[in-house]
Formats: sequence, structure tokens, C-alpha cells
Amino acid sequence: MKLCTIACALALLFAAASAQIGETPAGDPRIRAALDELDVNYEVDSDGDFKVVFEFEEDGRSQIAFINSNTETFKLFEIRELWSPGYSSDLPFSAKVANRLLEDSFDKKLGAWQTMMNNEKRVAVFAAKIAAGADPQSLWATLKLVLVAADEMEKELLGTDDF
Repeated sequence: MKLCTIACALALLFAAASAQIGETPAGDPRIRAALDELDVNYEVDSDGDFKVVFEFEEDGRSQIAFINSNTETFKLFEIRELWSPGYSSDLPFSAKVANRLLEDSFDKKLGAWQTMMNNEKRVAVFAAKIAAGADPQSLWATLKLVLVAADEMEKELLGTDDF
């Protein structure tokens, strides 16, 4: 009986794994529909997240942002994160940079700076968390806030347009 249970479990595992080989994640259909309605160009990355590159017409700069397909819950709320990189360093952030990011977070109505590691680099990303099923206009307003916040900080701290 035990051997049969193990064999069945392994068969299910291999079937699920083989069904996923070569498949590209489609991403959350709610985000796809909202971005399509807004006529926003995007790509779905290998994690199923939506990657948006925005071109600022005023100064010719561009900025990348991601809209996570995976959501989290807090009590009855389903929450989605939108984020964009604004600063990176091979070393821990200096006190001056860390304090500047904290000050900027305080000034924002929505969202805040947080850090992550990416290929041995420390990256500061501006992230906002909104309702997972937000309407297209709310999604766009939040996405634009995230893009602008990250691009302004990149320009201020790095003087580059790498993101």
C-alpha cells in the first residue's frame, strides 16, 4: 500500500512537471486585461510577472517596472505589488543613500523604498501594494507613481538612465 502511494505521488509529480516544460507563464489575466484596456505595451517574464518599459517624453528617459502576478493576502485583502528599481550598488547602501530613500518614502502618498538582491547587487526598488483586482485607472495611476518615483531617484542618486 505504501509503495503504491509513493508511486502514485511520483507519477502525479512527473506529470505536472512535464506539463510545465516549455510553457511560458501567461500572467494574471486581470492584469493582462487592464493593461490591454489601457493600451500599455508589456511583456510577461519567465515568472509570469508583467514587465513595462515607460518612455518619458519630457526628457527622453525611460524606466522599467514590474507588476507581480502572484498576490498576497492580508485578512480579507488580496494585494498585488508593483515595483521599479531606482538605485543599485555592489556595496551596502551608505547612510546618506539609505536616509535619502527613507525621506523619499515619507513624502510619498503611496508606496515606499525597499531593498532586494539581484545578482550580487543590492537594489533599491520603489514598490506600491494595491488591491489585486484594482480597476485599470487605479492600476495606471499606481504604476505611473512607481515609475516616476524610481526614475527620479535614479537620476538624483546615480545620474544615469540604466533602469
